[in-house]
Amino acid sequence: MRASHARIVGLMLPPTRGPKRRGLIAAAAYLEVPVVPFRKLKAVGSDGGSAAPNALRPPRTPLPWEAVMGASR
Repeated sequence: MRASHARIVGLMLPPTRGPKRRGLIAAAAYLEVPVVPFRKLKAVGSDGGSAAPNALRPPRTPLPWEAVMGASR
């Protein structure tokens, strides 16, 4: 996947109030994307597109510790 094909579809709202939150809200307004709490971030992201088809994904390789521990997914 290439980052040049990525786009921002939403921003996570910081849990605390203050200048960081106000700045993020201003940036989201400029970018014309929603600002949502963490629990809604996945839903906003899934509205922006879909996952890559399996044919485009590389084959799964075991993680280094899986080979040592004999674990598999």
